[in-house]
Amino acid sequence: MDLLNKVQASQDIPPIPQNITTDQEKILTKPISINFIQPVEKFPKIYILILTLLVFLIFVLLAYYFDFVKSDFLDNTMAKFNKQPKSITYLSQNRMDTLQPCINKGVPLEEVNNVGYTFLLGQLDYPNSVALTDDIKNNITQVIYKSKFPKRFLENIAIVIVNTLAIKPNDKIDTPYGEMDVPELGPIFLRGGGYIGQYKSHTSFNCYRDIKDGEIFIIYLNKDKIYEIDDILTHELGHFIESKMTEEDWIKYYQLRNIPNDTPRDGQVWSLSPAEDFAEVYKYIFTGLRIKTYWGILKVNNFDDGPCLILKNKLTNELNPQIQNCRREVMSNPDKYSKYFPYGAPYVSIINQPTIDHISNIINRLNY
Repeated sequence: MDLLNKVQASQDIPPIPQNITTDQEKILTKPISINFIQPVEKFPKIYILILTLLVFLIFVLLAYYFDFVKSDFLDNTMAKFNKQPKSITYLSQNRMDTLQPCINKGVPLEEVNNVGYTFLLGQLDYPNSVALTDDIKNNITQVIYKSKFPKRFLENIAIVIVNTLAIKPNDKIDTPYGEMDVPELGPIFLRGGGYIGQYKSHTSFNCYRDIKDGEIFIIYLNKDKIYEIDDILTHELGHFIESKMTEEDWIKYYQLRNIPNDTPRDGQVWSLSPAEDFAEVYKYIFTGLRIKTYWGILKVNNFDDGPCLILKNKLTNELNPQIQNCRREVMSNPDKYSKYFPYGAPYVSIINQPTIDHISNIINRLNY
């Protein structure tokens, strides 16, 4: 009965229409959207691709840099730390593995060991030329010995006998410091017979080879004047000595040889170049051969004082700077004063004992 009454009561309640809503329902059922971030347009794909390629390229370049450069830097640093010279052309191991050994195309040098002296010797000549004789090797050894040249510098010197007719373009000398270009040896080399060139160690990045780090001096001697080896080689060895002089050494040398302070050390006029004058004085000290430069005291070599005689009679003292400059003018212009050269140079340069002592002190210091 109760159940029947409940069912009947429920039928008395009219249903609410589905399409009718109240104002409150409208408010509660309305969708609400809240945007916390502003909408952003999509990044174009082409820009993403370009950016990716740039990052990849930078990565490759950095990897190559650290492999090629940094490895060399570390190799050189470790070599210096261990006091060992770095060989194999300054290239990293990875780089070196891709290269072939250098093919030496330069004039080879022979290591000569003779009575305690070791030096490098070669010849630039025709392929079928006769090998250098023992007499030449002995003569070179004697010059080195007589000139008191420091033994410790011999490893930085090579001596090359040159046949000027056999020189070809791009000729090189194969040294322990790399292949060095043969300089252009002009007519003065034919007359003077010698030339010294200074080279820094270097190698090629297209191949690898073991080289020493440092510098080498190559002395070129004219084959046709090899009979004057005492004169020519001693002079060129003097150039090596003067390259090791300090500024104080030069200042004192200028004073001893009456050279004006503003005179360029390597003057354009050979006979008035202080560097050439030193080499000539060095040669004179150890060979007694005439000094061919015109610094120092110029003494009369013939019987007549030539155009300087009047000045000499007036000033009486031949050491007077005016007389010395007059004689230097004559010696520097042989064509102009040719009549005063009938029996050779009218004047000759002499040196005093303080100059000999100064050069001896320099050599002793280098011979420590």
